Amino acid sequence: MFQRTLFSKLLPLTSLAAGAAPLRAEHIPASAAGLTFFENRVRPVLVEHCYGCHSAGAEKIGGGLKLDTKEDFLKGGTDGVVVMPGDAEHSALIKAVRYDDPARQMPPEKKGGKKLPAEAIATLTEWVAMGAPYPETPPDKRVVKKLPWSMAPVTDPPLPPVRDAAWPATSIDAFLLSKMEERGMKPSPAAEKLTLLRRVTFDLTGLPPSPVETDAFLADDSPGAFAAVVERLLASPQYGEQWGRHWLDVARYADTAGDTADFPLPDAWRYRNYVIESLSADKPYDRFIQEQIAGDIMARDSDPAKYAEEVTATGFLALSRRFGFDSENYQHLTIQDTIDTMGQSVLGLTLGCARCHDHKFDPVSAKDYYALYGMFSSTRYPWPGIELEQSQRDLVPLVAAAEMPAAVAAYKERSGERKQLKVALTELRKDLAKGPDEARRLSLESRLREAELSARAALDASRIEAAELRAAKEKDARAAEELAR
Repeated sequence: MFQRTLFSKLLPLTSLAAGAAPLRAEHIPASAAGLTFFENRVRPVLVEHCYGCHSAGAEKIGGGLKLDTKEDFLKGGTDGVVVMPGDAEHSALIKAVRYDDPARQMPPEKKGGKKLPAEAIATLTEWVAMGAPYPETPPDKRVVKKLPWSMAPVTDPPLPPVRDAAWPATSIDAFLLSKMEERGMKPSPAAEKLTLLRRVTFDLTGLPPSPVETDAFLADDSPGAFAAVVERLLASPQYGEQWGRHWLDVARYADTAGDTADFPLPDAWRYRNYVIESLSADKPYDRFIQEQIAGDIMARDSDPAKYAEEVTATGFLALSRRFGFDSENYQHLTIQDTIDTMGQSVLGLTLGCARCHDHKFDPVSAKDYYALYGMFSSTRYPWPGIELEQSQRDLVPLVAAAEMPAAVAAYKERSGERKQLKVALTELRKDLAKGPDEARRLSLESRLREAELSARAALDASRIEAAELRAAKEKDARAAEELAR
């Protein structure tokens, strides 16, 4: 799988160019091509590796140097300017990122920093060689914020001091109380038991507590009463349904294909149930994500009992939007939708910008985007069907190859059973039409209902097995075509 480090240590850029004179604005050419290069290639490097210590949003400015506005860039730091436009070899910035001088490195290796990737160094070198073009900074946009908290390394900060040390029940409470005390506020009184029960029940299941549950909780004065309620709610099927809805919204789940005819998807419910069951089973989040992106690959070496579950998880990708009536001609838009959804849902990033250029602020390049595109381009998306072409195709079998013969045998058995049930239904209806006595009528109607239910179950099973077999045949046919080439 493609991996990329989204955040590297940001360490001070110090002592770059002692004694150099400040640059004037006219030293920095501002051609359209140069500014485009800066925004698409240079600024992402600065955001990822430099702004943490060299911007107005940094907690401490390293070496007095800020790089987030043209004015500050021209001024340089406490040791002078950092670039000589057009002369990369003699620019302190380039020497520092190359680690030419052990005493002047960026990021400083002696402080735990790591040298920038070769690609980033090459970008900065090319930028300085072309004259270090830097866009003018509008007055109202000269403060550049730090990188988002989601890209910062996970830390364990010390607990803030609080005056009411008895109130915090958890470490998080200390942070909340500290801010409240700063503003002269006090925590609300503890909720009554009934209020607490209603809050947690609505929160975890979306439903109110039943009278029996309410009476039981109010009568339980043990210290672990509330914890027991939480555990009971987390173990309930309603918990998976309530919170599975939120992920299904993120995954843009629907029972129809969307666009044009909005054709129904007969098997979409399988992915919906997968999400609900995963939350109810408390599946680890990393496993939950991995299965949705590569469950069909994982299933090859996984427990055979989990094969169908892991393949079904890839419904996350199969739900990607289809465009127009010709899926092959618009496949690139379907892949774009896949990448956009994965970026926003899993990474919290809008990856779509990198389809055309390196992201201006987030550490995502066009190269990263098309690395993802390449993987999804090699993925065969199922065709859900439309009004003009209602048959589905490219469905993935929910049984492993080794179990396919047994699935074929089951399909044939189901098909035979269905034919027998259709004959039985026809005979029962004829008998009912003859007007038998009341007792016989009731008996026949009961048998008729049972036969109809059995026929419906056999029909559903046959459709599922037939779809799986059709998908397997299509896969074999494609493999034969590739071998023939």
